[in-house]
Amino acid sequence: MKDSDTGQDPGNNLGSRAEDALKHRGRALQPGTDGLGDTAALVHELQVHQIELEMQNEEMKRAKFETEDALAKYSDLYEFAPIGLFTLDRRGQILEVNLQGANILGAERYILLKTGFDLFVTESDRPALASFLEAAFRVGTRQECELELLKRGGTATYVKIECLAKSSQTNDRQLWIAVTDITERRAAEKALRDSKDYLNQIINRIGDPIFVKDREHRFALVNKAMCALAGRPPEELIGNTDYDFFPKAQSDNFWGQDDLVFGSGEEKVNEEEITDAEGDVRTIVTKKTLFVDGAGNRHIVGVIRDITERKGMEKELCRSRDELDQRVGERTADLEAKNAEMERFIYTVSHDLRSPLISVSGFLGFLRQDADNGDGKLIEADLQIIADSVARMDRLLTDTLELSRIGRVIEPPVDVPFGEIAEEALNQTRQKIASEGFDVSVAPEMPFVHVDRMRIAEVLVNLIENSIRYTRSVDRPKIEIGCTRRGEETIFFVRDNGIGIDPSQHKKVFELFYKVDRKSAGTGVGMAIVKRIIEVHGGRIWIESELGLGCIVCFTLPLAGAGQANPPA
Repeated sequence: MKDSDTGQDPGNNLGSRAEDALKHRGRALQPGTDGLGDTAALVHELQVHQIELEMQNEEMKRAKFETEDALAKYSDLYEFAPIGLFTLDRRGQILEVNLQGANILGAERYILLKTGFDLFVTESDRPALASFLEAAFRVGTRQECELELLKRGGTATYVKIECLAKSSQTNDRQLWIAVTDITERRAAEKALRDSKDYLNQIINRIGDPIFVKDREHRFALVNKAMCALAGRPPEELIGNTDYDFFPKAQSDNFWGQDDLVFGSGEEKVNEEEITDAEGDVRTIVTKKTLFVDGAGNRHIVGVIRDITERKGMEKELCRSRDELDQRVGERTADLEAKNAEMERFIYTVSHDLRSPLISVSGFLGFLRQDADNGDGKLIEADLQIIADSVARMDRLLTDTLELSRIGRVIEPPVDVPFGEIAEEALNQTRQKIASEGFDVSVAPEMPFVHVDRMRIAEVLVNLIENSIRYTRSVDRPKIEIGCTRRGEETIFFVRDNGIGIDPSQHKKVFELFYKVDRKSAGTGVGMAIVKRIIEVHGGRIWIESELGLGCIVCFTLPLAGAGQANPPA
């Protein structure tokens, strides 16, 4: 039971235990048994008190032993602690230090006592130490910092300091300090920083964007090229995702490709689009592979190659190839047409030149007969026919030679008003126009053309003479020279109100030796020459006509670069 007043177990009470010990020894005197009364009681009480003193002495001995044992253990823990332990006074002098503390400072303990702790701190870190100690004394709560110490002998050591301010038995404020040597940790951190710097220098020298993403698709590492592509510094990219910088549709695609790599562990190469810092959509090829670090964390390592220019070149190459195919096709068709034209030319020349030769040959036979017969009149007629055949052959050869020279012999083109060329052509044909009674008009303010002036005048002369030839039979014959606009094209024309040409004959008109009327004068080379001159200038020529409705010969020419007047639409 416990005493209701004291709350202690009576068996544990010192007096009760002394009574029990006295009884156990058999020396206890029972009051009133020896007739001495109060004397016996006093002796008994003294005996009990003696035993109490003995018991108290034993308790004190046991407590001292336990205290000494605890002190020894504490001392061992203090002395052999793996960190440096110091006690500093208000001035920062060392009052106590353990073995590891002395080892950290590189000096014997007896040398360190009453020595300022700041003497072992590098000069650059002493202001930080002073602020640290002042704050620790002022605040009274646990503080920590990192400093660079110098051992005796000059060896540098990096330490982490943790401290707490306490009052001593004399009420003096002291600091209990724990110092941990972090030199190896700092060296490892520096090596890690150097390694990262080395890696960054390498990847930053690579022109292609490089990135590393964690499992949550956040950028963990980027090079300068990647920053330039996104238009953001590294600190903005790292820790964020594609959705923070690129359009949603593109980011959805990027994440999908990331997940394929995370899921399969296989390298993926994908052609895709990305919007750069300028807002331009670039075509890229992204190569992504899985990387698992030492802790088992999974990352995506990606390299981007911008192929926008290459794709543009491919498109341009395809366009150029198509254009080349088209040009080859056109050139092939042109060569085929020219070969066909050459065959027709050779056939026509041989046929038309053979005709006067046959006449000459035939009438030479008649001439011999008539000479034998002495018929002077017939001889004269035969000679006239032979002369006409030779003259016709000469005209055919002259026109054929003229046609062959076009394109090989041409004057440098000049800028000249088309109206002036028309006036030159009219001057050359004015006598024929007047003798046939033609009404000729020339449109005013026609544009400048960039041509061989003499050759284009030759074209107009041919066209005017043809109009005269096939219009003289109509009442009030007219010839009109002008130009018009059809869309973006300027078209020149010579129009008459003559007999017209059947549409089926429009293309044949430009063939060598072709004549609408075989009985008409001329060799049939004129329109072939006209067509050749126009084509040499890069133009084209065609006929718009119906029988009995007159004829319009239309053609195009290169316009001059300046000074052009706009023809009527």
